[in-house]
Parts: sequence; structure tokens; C-alpha cells
Amino acid sequence: YKKALPVNAPILLVIHGINGHSDEAYVKCAMNMAKEREWRAVAFNHRGCGGSDISSPWGYNGAFTGDIRHAINLLNNKFPDAPLMAVAYSLGANLLVKYLGEEGAHGNSPITCAVVVSNPWNFEGNHLNSKNINGGFSNWEKIVGKVYSLVLTTGLKEYLKQF
Repeated sequence: YKKALPVNAPILLVIHGINGHSDEAYVKCAMNMAKEREWRAVAFNHRGCGGSDISSPWGYNGAFTGDIRHAINLLNNKFPDAPLMAVAYSLGANLLVKYLGEEGAHGNSPITCAVVVSNPWNFEGNHLNSKNINGGFSNWEKIVGKVYSLVLTTGLKEYLKQF
């Protein structure tokens, strides 16, 4: 930003999906929309994504909400009077919903609103459906599913080379 924002300017936390990072087009788009509204925009990178070094013995996964919780708490502590919102995609969406469920039960989350996009709600169901890819899908869906699986697997292999 070229001008200073007030301490109570809204904050948008943007959380990428699996194999993504803060330089993805969808992350940049969300951050630009926040900037146009004179909000603070913060992109969250999962451990080891976007070129960040892994300084712990583990990476990110679909169940650990500690990193997102830590980022949210840091933002809330730095800007306690600012509304804190979040938008998350794919695996990031799943982690945000899980975090909100964990914290929301106690009324502890400083998130005032959240949007999740393409949340894989049911990991087990998605896995079972992918094993049975030949049943119940059109040819187009089968092709797209196989290409997506290949791209996803390739990205995960690259991510795992860091360990």
C-alpha cells in the first residue's frame, strides 16, 4: 500500500489449496480485491509451499490446524480492533472449516466471517470415489479426474522432495 491504513482496517487472510502458494492467480485476485477496498490482505503459505523452507520435521496436512491458528492469532494480536476475515480454497478450505469448528465450539475464534471454496468435505468418500473412477462418471469426468490426479500427484512428489 502506498498509504497507511488505519489500525482497524479489515484484514483478509487468504489460504491456498493443496500444492498451491501465495503466488497463485486466485490468491492474488482475492488479495487485490481486498486492496481495492483498502483492507489489509495476508496470504498464508502452508509449510514448504511457495518456496518457504521447512524448519520442522513435518509438513502440512489436511488435519493439522495449528499453523492457521497461529497465523490468525498473530494477526488478531497485532490488530485487535480490526475485523478479521478469511477465504480459503480446496485443502485450505477444509483446514479453515476444521479450525472454525474447533474454535467456534468455544467462541474463541477472532474470525468475523469466512468463505470456503471447493472444500473437499469428505476425504474418505473422495478417496473411495477416486478408486472407483470407472463407475458412475462420464468419459469427460474420467479424463479430467485422471489428469487432475496426475497433476496433484506430481506436485505432491515435488513437495515431498524437501524432506
